[in-house]
Amino acid sequence: MRLLLYADGDHRTGAGHQVRMRALAEALLARGHGVRLAARKVPDGTAPWAWAGLPWQAMPAPDCATALAMSLAVWTADRLVVDSYALGPRDARMPAVWFDDVPGLRGLDGAALVVNAAPGVRPQEYPTAPALLGPGAALVRGAFARGPGGDPVGPVLVACGATDPGGHGHAALAALAAAGFATVCIPPGSDAAAVAGLMAGCRAAVVSASGLAWEALALALPVVAVRTVANQDRLAAGLAGSGVAVVDAREPDWAAA
Repeated sequence: MRLLLYADGDHRTGAGHQVRMRALAEALLARGHGVRLAARKVPDGTAPWAWAGLPWQAMPAPDCATALAMSLAVWTADRLVVDSYALGPRDARMPAVWFDDVPGLRGLDGAALVVNAAPGVRPQEYPTAPALLGPGAALVRGAFARGPGGDPVGPVLVACGATDPGGHGHAALAALAAAGFATVCIPPGSDAAAVAGLMAGCRAAVVSASGLAWEALALALPVVAVRTVANQDRLAAGLAGSGVAVVDAREPDWAAA
């Protein structure tokens, strides 16, 4: 089967959409499927490092809908997967699987399948499409599937998003240093193996309420999840309801808390 996986990624939207499409692409390729990753070409796009080593294309287009149409014209796909807030089923021109974080943000009538990994999301929130919901649907890169890791006397990993436009990581680092904790950050552009290896030497992780939280939890690290942007609300609430410590970067003195 030939699949096109479309996802946005830049310093405004972050890299999480493209990173989780990488996890899906690697799993599909391992099963013998033909896969092409696609995005709209933007000056600060994260695809060059998020998709390094995989077949991908970035289309010079005025908007995401045009970029998707151009991608489908270049790569004839049997199936389409989309992870983009800027697109909806009318833009796809074929039945597609849609990754979503915020139920109701866009109409998903006609979706072949909706995937939302946030704990507590209910099928009723997607009344017009079949849905794969909850943590069992979370995409975790293979390097994090090896089970428990961590070092009880290691440093605290701080990673509040690959782009972190609000500087939340810096605030967390300063607060932890003031409290006497040794800390470590993920070097820019690190691949999954490098990040998993770094996590394995840490005592805990302070990470954005995103796919990074799933990957740290897959290694059985104690996690503090930081809600940094609005589209993380459902995941942050679900993590908190499941017993994960969550702090909200909208609150004053959140880093000290």
